[in-house]
Amino acid sequence: EARGEFQSPFPPFVDYSNPPAPFPAQPFFLPHVCPPPPFSLPFPRLTVSAATTRTLTRPKSEHWSAGNSKNIGLDQASGRSQIKRKIPKQRKTSRQEEIRDLDALWLKIKEEFRQNETHMEKKLGEMQESFDKKIEDVIGEMSNKIKDLTVRTKSLEDSNKKIQREMKDQRREVGKIKENIEELNKSQDQQLNLKFRGIGEVRDEDIKGKMTKELARWLALREDEVAQTIENAFRIKIRPKQNKQKKIPGDCLVIFRSIEMRNRILKESYQKKLIIDGRPIIIFKEIPIRLLRKREGYKQIVNTLRKNGIQHRWEFPEGISFSTRKKDSR
Repeated sequence: EARGEFQSPFPPFVDYSNPPAPFPAQPFFLPHVCPPPPFSLPFPRLTVSAATTRTLTRPKSEHWSAGNSKNIGLDQASGRSQIKRKIPKQRKTSRQEEIRDLDALWLKIKEEFRQNETHMEKKLGEMQESFDKKIEDVIGEMSNKIKDLTVRTKSLEDSNKKIQREMKDQRREVGKIKENIEELNKSQDQQLNLKFRGIGEVRDEDIKGKMTKELARWLALREDEVAQTIENAFRIKIRPKQNKQKKIPGDCLVIFRSIEMRNRILKESYQKKLIIDGRPIIIFKEIPIRLLRKREGYKQIVNTLRKNGIQHRWEFPEGISFSTRKKDSR
């Protein structure tokens, strides 16, 4: 039941549970406050709740009751028309205020968004600068490390090449040393050998037995004593071309077991010649090819010594020793 004029810009509260009696014709809805109910009521009426802040009041001078005849002229229809006249004006004013409030709120929100956007852009710029600076620092540090590693790698490559050259030279030197050692071992083995040149060659000959017999006769020793000192004996074959041109027999090589017998035979050959089958035999040491090549440079000196009748001796591994007027020279 309406009691007085509106004091609030908001529309009244609609209560569907207790409809008032003065409005039995049509339901009164405010669409912007609350929508119509999903169900149909037979007699929806408008009431104003006194418990809410949005109350409707009337001046005391116009207060009426059932027993007051002065206010009988304000019937229900006139009260309803007065409410209808006042509500649109109040509603229009409230809508304009709401629009202004919404515009102000929207401007405030836009300003806050703009400030937040500016703040975020500033923060993002600072973060980007910090990130770029860190990336530049990391890239610079990595570049320095890469340069350092490049220098070290180049140094290691140079050292490796140097080591490889040194190893190659060392392998070459080791190879030469091995060859020299092999030649020395061979020379030491050949120091026990003697060559006998001028011994006649016969078919199915026994060189070892023949040399044992002839050396025992020449040295005035028993054959068994000489046989114990001889390891082996054989004839060195001459190439067919050389043999056809000179028609000489090949040298006989005798390998002794001890250096004493070899030296004794050489010493005896300086005093008297060995004659076998009526032929003088030449006795000389077996010289390695390497030493023979080194002695080629001494041929002129050797020829001069021989012309003057001066005895000489070859030194190992190279060199000549001779004596003149009781003075030894090398």
